[in-house]
Amino acid sequence: MGSLVREWVGFQQFPAATQERLIEFFTKLKQKDMNSLTVVVMGKGGVGKSSTVNSLIGEQVVRVSPFQAEGLRPVMVSRTMGGFTINIIDTPGLVEAGYVNHQALELIKGFLVNRTIDVLLYVDRLDVYRVDELDRQVVQAITQTFGKEIWCKTLLVLTHAQFSPPDDLSYETFSSKRSDSLLRTIRAGSKMGKQQFEDSAIEVVYAENSGRCSKNDKEEKALPNGEAWIPNLVKAITDVATNQKKAIHVDKKMVDGSYSDDKGKKLIPLIIAAQSLSTEVFDGFYIVPTCERSDVIVQRLNSSLASSTSISCTTFNILAPIYKRVDQLNQSNRESHSRDLWYTRNQDILELLLHQRSSVICLQEVWVANEELANMYHDRLATAGYDIFQLPRTNRRGDGLLTAIHKDYFELVNYRELLFNDFGDRVAQLLHVKSLVPFPSFNGKQDVQQEVLIVNTHLLFPHDSTLSIARLRQVYKILEYLEAYQKENKLTHIPIILCGDWNGSKRGHVYKFLRSQGFISSYDVAHQYTDSDAHKWVSHRNHRGNICGVDFIWLCNPTRSNSRKPLRTSWVEAVFSIIKYQLQKASIAEDNKAFAILGGNLTYSGFCQELQKVNLMGIPHGLSFQETKELWVRADLARNGVFDYEKLKKTWNMRTVDQSKKCKERVMESKKEEEAVGLKVKKAVLFPQETEKGLWPEDYSLSDHACLTTIISSNRNCFSMAMAPVVKLVLGSIAFAIFWILAVFPSVPFLPIGRTAGSLFGAMLMVIFQVITPDQAYAAIDLPILGLLFGTMVVSIYLERADMFKYLGTLLSWRSRGPKDLLCRVCLVSAVSSALFTNDTCCVVLTEFVLKIARQKNLPPHPFLLALATSANIGSSATPIGNPQNLVIAVQSKISFWEFLRGVFPAMIVGITVNAVMLLAMYWRLLSDHKEEEENEVSEGVVAVEEEDVTSHRFSPATLPHLSSFRSEETNGRTDPETLRNRGASSGESSASRDHQADAESQGESYPTTNNSNVLLFQTKRWRRVLWKSSVYLITLGMLISLLMGLNMSWTAITAALALVVLDFKDARPSLEKVSYSLLIFFCGMFITVDGFNKTGIPTALWDLMEPYANIDEAKGTAVLALVILVLSNVASNVPTVLLLGARVAASAAAGEEEKKAWLLLAWVSTVAGNLTLLGSAANLIVCEQARRAVSHGYTLTFTKHLKFGLPSTLIVTAIGLYLIK
Repeated sequence: MGSLVREWVGFQQFPAATQERLIEFFTKLKQKDMNSLTVVVMGKGGVGKSSTVNSLIGEQVVRVSPFQAEGLRPVMVSRTMGGFTINIIDTPGLVEAGYVNHQALELIKGFLVNRTIDVLLYVDRLDVYRVDELDRQVVQAITQTFGKEIWCKTLLVLTHAQFSPPDDLSYETFSSKRSDSLLRTIRAGSKMGKQQFEDSAIEVVYAENSGRCSKNDKEEKALPNGEAWIPNLVKAITDVATNQKKAIHVDKKMVDGSYSDDKGKKLIPLIIAAQSLSTEVFDGFYIVPTCERSDVIVQRLNSSLASSTSISCTTFNILAPIYKRVDQLNQSNRESHSRDLWYTRNQDILELLLHQRSSVICLQEVWVANEELANMYHDRLATAGYDIFQLPRTNRRGDGLLTAIHKDYFELVNYRELLFNDFGDRVAQLLHVKSLVPFPSFNGKQDVQQEVLIVNTHLLFPHDSTLSIARLRQVYKILEYLEAYQKENKLTHIPIILCGDWNGSKRGHVYKFLRSQGFISSYDVAHQYTDSDAHKWVSHRNHRGNICGVDFIWLCNPTRSNSRKPLRTSWVEAVFSIIKYQLQKASIAEDNKAFAILGGNLTYSGFCQELQKVNLMGIPHGLSFQETKELWVRADLARNGVFDYEKLKKTWNMRTVDQSKKCKERVMESKKEEEAVGLKVKKAVLFPQETEKGLWPEDYSLSDHACLTTIISSNRNCFSMAMAPVVKLVLGSIAFAIFWILAVFPSVPFLPIGRTAGSLFGAMLMVIFQVITPDQAYAAIDLPILGLLFGTMVVSIYLERADMFKYLGTLLSWRSRGPKDLLCRVCLVSAVSSALFTNDTCCVVLTEFVLKIARQKNLPPHPFLLALATSANIGSSATPIGNPQNLVIAVQSKISFWEFLRGVFPAMIVGITVNAVMLLAMYWRLLSDHKEEEENEVSEGVVAVEEEDVTSHRFSPATLPHLSSFRSEETNGRTDPETLRNRGASSGESSASRDHQADAESQGESYPTTNNSNVLLFQTKRWRRVLWKSSVYLITLGMLISLLMGLNMSWTAITAALALVVLDFKDARPSLEKVSYSLLIFFCGMFITVDGFNKTGIPTALWDLMEPYANIDEAKGTAVLALVILVLSNVASNVPTVLLLGARVAASAAAGEEEKKAWLLLAWVSTVAGNLTLLGSAANLIVCEQARRAVSHGYTLTFTKHLKFGLPSTLIVTAIGLYLIK
């Protein structure tokens, strides 16, 4: 923890005037008996803390990395001179990527323990235009850590003080406004009273650490107002150190958190927890969860790279040494003249690139003519696992392009070079690559190897708008070549990534031209920027030091051929847009007068003359004769050799994408069926970070460009899959329609074969009609889902044998305090048991018991039956094992059991509460009017009778063969009453015969004989059964704990099931026969049928129409999506709805957390949707049929009674859950 005290060698580097003043200040300190001084430097990251430390010491004592905004841990620098010692402690940034770094504060506290803070330098930048909530949070965090007294020993240091303020403000005015706003923030964040804050008297000083800082006549670094800032800062430090306020001693008590502000400190864990629950966007920065301190860029990207199907792409103009000016006064002095300079800078660039380890690296202005530098890039990147491709510019210009693809992510299919010799000696590289990272296919069951086209280029410089035509022509040639390459190689559904230095801006014509061809700017999409946000980010600074443009990584996903204009049409419209701009500039007029220079009608010769006047024709980089002719043909609308300027204005209008007209040029469609996956942007970041706010850090010296990195993932529905051939489309639709009819109406007169056989029939038709191949049909069956479903069924069977459901039934009537209390109990028990043992099982085992209690107490049954059914559905939404659709979602989304529970549980709890309140409100009077026939206080004998009634009737899912039909209702929402009646009648017989032995055991427990041997035998059997039941409960509990720990859900359930089979130590056939195999077979057929229907392209086309209105980032979009799921779940049933929409809804999410939220929203809405009508879910039908079949106390729950409550309950509970799903 200590620091080596060295002689202050750097002191001799200061000018004589500065040395004299520093000696004067240190002498003043020694007179105050202060032989040493400890200064702590704190602030946000990237504000110049380390540079300020180096400036104060007079030498580089703290490393300032070009790609790391601050140190990783506190560093103390100690220097001594003439018996006086100064200790300056540099600290990690307190803000990183937009959040408060509490772990950095913990490191700082630990470092400072047993030390005294004489002065705190709180550092920020002068050249920032706003103070936001994040500044207040930083101040609050410092206060909670060190107490309010720290601000009495504080100096506010504003760096980058040579900054030129806006034109309408003087330097003094801007500095004053900036410092005042920060001081107000310090007061607000520290929560000091007015008088206390005034007593602290925080002084503001300014610093300029740049080597380009101007100097006064004494050779001292001076600010624009003429002050020498280093002596001024040291004087302020001396004044604070010698004021009457007590220095801050950091002892163990402070580190442990016991000080005057301890109450506030206790909130820090809550703040951290709140930050970790969500990812928000704040002023262009991502507020990410608190995590271990690491490099800024890598930390911001790693969260997006967590998905195995994510790739990253970096584009960076590294500024060739032959162009980098070392001396702004001597333009001929270039970096290429000094090996040490260019070698060191490029080593730093390589460190940055290798630290990021992007899948694709696209560099521009690489000094390929220098063999040493070219080999350095090649060797180091090759060692890191990259394939490298370098391409020099034509005519020996010295620099060129370098594209590197990482071998872990891509393999090369083809490589082409594009040369633009017409003007500017520009080049481009085309890499046709195949991804080695598997991308999920549309059905989400299998992976495909995605092919991608990658282009790296560097368009014409400078940014002068007179070169817009040349740049536009270069881009047109690239797209023309890409189009030809795709046709030549018969590539249909293949995404394109364009990287490079485009030497343009967001308002430029190249930008609009690329957008008209379906390309999107990755950075704009990631940050949700529009054209009006062009000022918010920059990535290029020209040789004069002015911020002048942005670089791009463009993405273009495959799309239907009629969704994009022909390439030549877009190019012509872009040229017209440039002409319009130049004419507007020449006429110095408003937009509606842009063509005033043309006057009235104009002939072809006049048209050419006007273009020459605005330098668009007749110069090397202007329009050619052939291009001008083509434009004239487009402009001469009447074909009479003249045109009317008013009509022409309507054609000279740049449009991005015209969906109203069909394209004349169509993409060649592949005759063979192939899987295609598009790409979507997950995140995009710029380094240095200041460029994301439209600023440029003075101490950034890697290049005159920022480094742009984009995280890209698969997007299974980002483009419209081409429809299957008409015959296949029709036949596939017929097969799916037959499956749907038999699933919804299993006893239709023309084919009364039932649901299970109907699903197999639909699957068979998909194969026979050649919609899918037999191999694809087998691959469509999701074995993990079937395994999970089988395992949970077996566990439920053994829990029933262990009397778990008997205890649940007893819990309902135990010490009941009246009808309303009973209703609330039914809601609670039904919800909890459904979440753990599936909603179908819960309804099977509890319906008759709930009905019996209602009859015995002379209560109306339907409120309690409604409570049972609706609560079972709501409760089952909380876990992956609660219902079949949740099983599908959990397996396909790979969301762990704990994440699923954590995401839906709050919505489930509130939903159950609201549902119970609505039941009480609707049936309050009805429940109040009915009087119980029995006494209010139920005797123990009555309870015993009720318990005996429960044990006398087994409610096992296995003993009710119709459960398979009920469970399959989760996929259809319909049942056949007659079928249920017949099956119900037979189920009682089979139940009695199968459970006779178990009943005998129960009776034996109640009526032991007096014979000693029989008593001993009874006691032995009793303890064996208690031990067995306890073991069943423990194994089930172990299964739930394993699921919460994130173990594989399918194998966890199967393992628990087999453990119970082995523990039973008898032939498992009677228990395994109770498994609903018909449901498993139904799922197999449904998987195949839905997969075949997906391959027709119809679901994708329909989703494409809906997706723009179903964005879960917006409340309106979430509501639309919920409405679609609600309707489909009641029409097509919930499991097919999940299979059809799941992958598409998730793929439309913008980020990893949003994708998880999309899956959970689907689970919530599709489950609660079952409460809408009586036919909406199997749970409703089970309750209805079980109640109707009851022998002595039967009751019919009608469709109308259910709808009267189900409709408002479903809508309200669903809406509330949408807000609570995390």
